[in-house]
Amino acid sequence: MEANDPDNSYLIHKLEGTQDDAGGSGDQMPQDGLPLSDEQLQAIIDWIEAGALDN
Repeated sequence: MEANDPDNSYLIHKLEGTQDDAGGSGDQMPQDGLPLSDEQLQAIIDWIEAGALDN
């Protein structure tokens, strides 16, 4: 896994429901509720691309 690389982020795979393709397991996140909207997912992708800053 590379920093600033949302295409290879396990978090993104879990949010998109593609964790099995990445060698993971379990259910898509969030487990209780609807999947994230495109806008919410894009905000997380942007955050990862920016270095996943803790701010």
